[in-house]
Amino acid sequence: MNEFDFSLLEELCNLQAPSGKESAVSSFLSSRAGLFGLEFYSDAMGNLLFCRSFESLSKKPTVIMAHMDEVGFVSYKNHINNIFVFPLSRLAKESVDGARVSFLNGVTGVISCNNDSLETDSAFYVQVDDTSNLDIPSYATFSPNYQYKGELIEAKSLDDRIGCFIILSAIEQATIIDQSIVFVFTTQEELENRGAKFVSQNIKPGRVIVIDTTPSSTNQKRTSVTIGNGVAIKVLDAGTVIPEHVVNTFLRLAKEENVPAQLEVVNRGNTDIQPFLLSGVSWCGALSIPCENGHTATETVSMRDVIAAISIVKKIIEGLE
Repeated sequence: MNEFDFSLLEELCNLQAPSGKESAVSSFLSSRAGLFGLEFYSDAMGNLLFCRSFESLSKKPTVIMAHMDEVGFVSYKNHINNIFVFPLSRLAKESVDGARVSFLNGVTGVISCNNDSLETDSAFYVQVDDTSNLDIPSYATFSPNYQYKGELIEAKSLDDRIGCFIILSAIEQATIIDQSIVFVFTTQEELENRGAKFVSQNIKPGRVIVIDTTPSSTNQKRTSVTIGNGVAIKVLDAGTVIPEHVVNTFLRLAKEENVPAQLEVVNRGNTDIQPFLLSGVSWCGALSIPCENGHTATETVSMRDVIAAISIVKKIIEGLE
């Protein structure tokens, strides 16, 4: 495990990037592109693309993706000047009530639920430490809280900074980067995959691989995967059925790399893979990291699963047969 720089993951997780405000993560990732000798640019939706040469975009590239945004909030005031926030994703009640949040300008506060419904149009009261320095509207995330717990990592934004970290680590470990590979770090995944939808309309890849988190069965009954049992190879979720030949390819790669893997079957959620499947790309797959406490301030993953994913992604970067 020491061969991977997990301090890089801490830096990524402590950045704030609610949906639509991903510039801090984009700037951080952009600064790494030159270290790998890669070209990069941001498109009109803020999606960040890396590759050896952008000529590959017109040649059915292999796209490897993770999203930059995290669960976030946006504030407003009601008629008596109380401050409320809307969540920019679906959240469980226990993840919101009493949670400390940090606004992008450094102001902090504590959220209180004022409604039993937690749909995205619900509003939650926030007790702010310094109202005089808070513009309305303002964006916020859960407050940074990165921790190591043995082989486990806990942070506010592992969904999906862990995917970004896996891609960066695999690039660093790869002996060569295949000319056909394009790395895409998307925006607004938590808002119905908006960034990925834009990419799917502008790039026509031959293959698409998404790296994201998935609920662990340790605290979610409607899933087949467990934290610490290896990288999860997606079979289906609520929005996607992965082609069997793609699942078999990932299983073969896991066996060749001698890393633990498990099959993911979950009846909720979807990922950035969905827009590409709907656009007609027949080779679409996803590698998932089992995550406890998803969409909370204490998302938790296992380094064992992360390292298994890095090994497979590295193999793909070097050239998928």
